[in-house]
Amino acid sequence: MQNKVKIFNSNANWNEKKRYKINSLVDYVGSTYQNSTGSNSDPTLGLDWVVVKKLDVIPVVYHQDFIASGSTDFIVDEGILIQNVFLNSISVNGADWSQSGTTVTITTVQNGDLVTLTGRN
Repeated sequence: MQNKVKIFNSNANWNEKKRYKINSLVDYVGSTYQNSTGSNSDPTLGLDWVVVKKLDVIPVVYHQDFIASGSTDFIVDEGILIQNVFLNSISVNGADWSQSGTTVTITTVQNGDLVTLTGRN
C-alpha cells in the first residue's frame, strides 16, 4: 500500500484585519514573515514580524510618518502605491482614505495626529 502526502503552502498574504498567532507565516511585499508577538502591525515595520525569507528582487518599501497640521492631504513620492494608513499607530479603515497620484487623503485625520503611510513601488 502506498501512502500519499500532500504538502500545502499555508502562507497567506498578510491581511491588516486578521488576527495572527505567534509563529504564523505570511507573505508580504516579496518576503515571508513570521509573527513573533501575536499582534498584527504592518510586517515591514518590524514590530510584530520577523523576515524569514526574502526574494532575490526586493521591491521598494515605502514608510513615511507625518504630523497632521490642518490638512487631510499628504504627498508621497511618485510611483508609490500606499497600502496601509495608520493614525497614532491604529490602522485606518480603507473607506476613510484614498490615493490619487501622489496625494493621499485621509478623512478622519485630526490636527496633531501621527500619520504613518506604508506601501510599495
